[in-house]
Amino acid sequence: MRKTGNSVKDRRDKSCNGWRNWDTWHTGVIIGNDRKAYDFVRKNKARLLSMKKKDKLAEIDRHSEYGLHRSGISYDNVDFRELNSFINDID
Repeated sequence: MRKTGNSVKDRRDKSCNGWRNWDTWHTGVIIGNDRKAYDFVRKNKARLLSMKKKDKLAEIDRHSEYGLHRSGISYDNVDFRELNSFINDID
């Protein structure tokens, strides 16, 4: 019996809860729900928006209790235009 729609590739290639893909959505979920990550992003928004994508995610990961890398996020699959828009909207 063949499973469909549950593979990591399927998860990463399809939109997820209104976001471009799972990796982008999950990054936003962690930033929005991890108080330590949220506070870090809010206080360092300008600097983060100017960083290269992998550096930005690594920096957020270092300031997160849950952790982006541990959650299985592929940095290469995160849509950075969408993530930057999300970060820019944080008050």
